[in-house]
Amino acid sequence: MPQELRRVDYYQLQTTNNHCSVLVAPSTKSPSRKLVVADHSNDVYSFEYTDTLKISQFPVTTHIARIYNDQRRGKETSRILITQGTCIFIYSVNGKQLFKYGSSIDGTITALASVDSGLYFVTECIYQKLVSWKEDEFLLCPDRISDILVLHDVFPDSTPLVVLACIDRMIRLLKCGTINGELEVAGPPTCLSTADAQRRADHVVYGTSDGQLGLIKLMRGQPVHGWQLCSRNTRGPVLGIEHFDLFHTGQEQLIVSYEEGVIEVYEYDTLGHPCMLYDLNLLHKLTSVKAGTFASPQYPELVCVAYTGAVFGLTTEPLKEVTEQGQEEVGRSLLQSKVDKLREEVSVLEEQLLQIRSTREKPTDQSMLCLTTAKIAHNFSLDASRSIFCLHLECAVALDHVLIQCDCPVELEDSEHGTAILSLTPCTVESGSALLATLRYQANVNFTKIYLRTIEGQYGTLRVYVTPSSIVSVTCQCLEFPIRPLSLHQRIHSFEDGRPLSRLTLTGRFSLATIHQWVRLCVPETPEKPPFIEPSTEGSVPFGIDPGEQYVRLIYGSTFLPTQLECCYQRNKATFRSCNISTLAIVKDFLTKEATMSKVQLSIDTDIHPDSVEHTLRLIHPELEAHITLARQVRLIDPIQELVAGQTQSFPQPFCGDNAENPLPGSLPEEHAAIWRDSARLRTLYKQQPIQLERLSGCVVDQYIDKFRFQGIDVKSRITELMKLLNQYDFYQILQFFNES
Repeated sequence: MPQELRRVDYYQLQTTNNHCSVLVAPSTKSPSRKLVVADHSNDVYSFEYTDTLKISQFPVTTHIARIYNDQRRGKETSRILITQGTCIFIYSVNGKQLFKYGSSIDGTITALASVDSGLYFVTECIYQKLVSWKEDEFLLCPDRISDILVLHDVFPDSTPLVVLACIDRMIRLLKCGTINGELEVAGPPTCLSTADAQRRADHVVYGTSDGQLGLIKLMRGQPVHGWQLCSRNTRGPVLGIEHFDLFHTGQEQLIVSYEEGVIEVYEYDTLGHPCMLYDLNLLHKLTSVKAGTFASPQYPELVCVAYTGAVFGLTTEPLKEVTEQGQEEVGRSLLQSKVDKLREEVSVLEEQLLQIRSTREKPTDQSMLCLTTAKIAHNFSLDASRSIFCLHLECAVALDHVLIQCDCPVELEDSEHGTAILSLTPCTVESGSALLATLRYQANVNFTKIYLRTIEGQYGTLRVYVTPSSIVSVTCQCLEFPIRPLSLHQRIHSFEDGRPLSRLTLTGRFSLATIHQWVRLCVPETPEKPPFIEPSTEGSVPFGIDPGEQYVRLIYGSTFLPTQLECCYQRNKATFRSCNISTLAIVKDFLTKEATMSKVQLSIDTDIHPDSVEHTLRLIHPELEAHITLARQVRLIDPIQELVAGQTQSFPQPFCGDNAENPLPGSLPEEHAAIWRDSARLRTLYKQQPIQLERLSGCVVDQYIDKFRFQGIDVKSRITELMKLLNQYDFYQILQFFNES
């Protein structure tokens, strides 16, 4: 077992951005290691630890996006790279500006890599390479790029291989500025890292926005998957991945940090697969985690920066020192001096706080009330494993209350994080709200998780009003999140043509950009700019597409049902295919409404496959049957327990205890005995999925309504009869009901 990591607090800054710090290696002019951190005050702090912590700072002109180490060799002094908007600055660690480069591309530089072969950076979805500060390579990717990695030891001629992590769930490989290979991964990748020293140079580890990890083998442009770790819990996006020998075992460990405050340390087994060695939940949002030596050259640590501005280390240095005689002695004098220093700092802070309170509570006639807005970090994402949305909020100060309002049907689920009092306000049609809820928090709670369930086909805007605690003045911030019609869909890259597919075709006078914007408003994870496919006379093109014009093809998969949606469109024509006719009905209704608002006349053609509905019902059947069986078993638990308790009291001798296989062997059937034995597990399982049965039944009802809607028949009067069949669930009776109607 590894030794425990001990927290050591270093400093408190203002709120920070992701990737806001670097550990600068020693150089000839600066023999000690330094930590460089930037916060929202546009100040850059340099921390150096000798006997005590030495701090220096220098200001910059505008907001800092990211900080990097200058990894080019042959430099006498350590240098850092800072990205600010479209500019790249080179600074010394002492704050002297050495160079400035301004990109001609609009947008924010989101990632870069500085190596001997050049400077590689990305602006949104554009990749560029600079050699001697002149553009050498340029590429426009189909979607936004989140991270970049440059490898030099993959090809025999040392040609750099550039690895791009794109949020369309693709990792793309570039050689000499052109795509050399690509590989689909399980989620939108957020960060890349080289593998440990024992692996080959062409092995890369990636992390995704839904907390998954994986290894890919690049194979000189033919990438394949290695191992993959699915997210065990909702830990949020992966913040960073590093390899470092943290515990002096002679082998590098895999260190993974998550934005929501979780740090995991893995070791590799003999087959090269990671095994959990250590994990820690810090219970607040992290913006940077770096592994290395900082406070002590003998003891490695994880230097962490929190969103709230706290700078601290998780060190392997023990609190007690072992002498040659094997006795443990505590450095009491050193600890006492630190305690005395902390007490002095606390007394100074208390005096400053009293002065601030007195000036705020007794304003003069000439004074003006000044409201300061607290920074709030938020992340609204879909948990695909549960088909539920998670809203993570964190404030620099404690939260007072959060008001949630939505103009479309949304259900709140109990949060497992934090303590809050939930108040629901009844909503009317006239109010324009379908949900109005207030969460009031206890003292010193500055982060929370809120889970929400959406219904596909119902769309609108979720508004969250966050009010932090304050002594005198209180400011409220409004956050808005769109709820799209196909909210439970996500981007994929493969489509199964062998399914019984129904088709929806729209024609009219619209541009490709217009139809792409409509699709983007309808389905999540649609890129901001349409990923054009240029016209070609060779090769196959999607159904209904004119090969002489450029077009767009996007594929989505439902996280709730195993169904898919293909969107192919070009100027004046759009085709949508799916085996789920309810999905096509939602697309048809939404796009028709958007076209009406834009005053675009559409011609709609549908081709419903006769087996589409039965195919979808068979996809729903296994899970629906399992949930109905579970609900029936849970309803039988109380009567069975009452029967067992009554029989045991009447005839105590013949019956066995709680551990018996069957408490009533003569009269209780084995099926009911199994329910009695597993009652605790069944209740827990049912509690974890409280409304899954209702959602699955709703999908069956939607299939029935939409099947006849496409035929122009209203069958809502028969929904009651269908619900009775669902309560007595038999798949073939349901199928017969669909065919006879």
